[in-house]
Amino acid sequence: ATADEHFRAAAVDIDEDELAELRHVYDGESRVTLDFDLGSGWAQSLALSLDEPDQLADFYIQGGLDAPSISDAGLRIRTPNRPPAHNFGIPDHDAVYLWTQQQFEGDLYVRFDFRSDLAGGLALLMLQASGMHGESPLSDHRLRTAGNMESVAWQDIRNYHWEFLREMNDVRNDVASHAMLKNPWRRPLGFGVEGPLRPAGEWRTLEFAQDGGHLRGAIDGVVVLDAVDDPGTSAGPVLSRGHVVIRCMSRTDLLVRDLEIWTRPVFDAGG
Repeated sequence: ATADEHFRAAAVDIDEDELAELRHVYDGESRVTLDFDLGSGWAQSLALSLDEPDQLADFYIQGGLDAPSISDAGLRIRTPNRPPAHNFGIPDHDAVYLWTQQQFEGDLYVRFDFRSDLAGGLALLMLQASGMHGESPLSDHRLRTAGNMESVAWQDIRNYHWEFLREMNDVRNDVASHAMLKNPWRRPLGFGVEGPLRPAGEWRTLEFAQDGGHLRGAIDGVVVLDAVDDPGTSAGPVLSRGHVVIRCMSRTDLLVRDLEIWTRPVFDAGG
């Protein structure tokens, strides 16, 4: 008998709607395609093929300076293949952040292709990354030089943080899962399982779409995260100004190509 059959035989009461929601979140069932229109009001703010060496200058590199390089296949981010450093406060030069030099304002749409060439590791996006008053951490703060995780969640940087490649020792490794938080409050916004873990070496397409407080993340056109941010939660305003950042932890080998960033003005930037 299957696990579902065992459960149905033993359960006293079964809520089919709740079971469907659990299967949607934790098994990846009933996923929908991303229905998002870059129509009126949207403008392309950045477009990088990432196969030209001079395009590395479009990023500020924090942490592992040797990790990123440009190849004909795209921007390669390769960090040392060793266990990650978890000692907070001790500089971590294995992990790396790539900050767009450009800061963006308004609603946000981000798209790029990526390929993981090594099983394991972690790659995440920081979106709308700014200081606590909307200022730029690159031009208005002392530049950070270590790859510590603190820059994502424990320091004075507001951001939406989407872990889109999660193959670490402390998460399920039989499925591809996604998590989104709002920082520095570390407020969980969403979690979702995409489906079975995909093998290394496959190109995928990532999309992030923000319409006010409605945040969606999609892989290959399928929505894996659907979240709503609300300034009334005492976790700060809906974020609408900042940099886009790619962070890779140690033991990661990632290729990125064809980065596009689009923005749309909003009446109230929310701080």
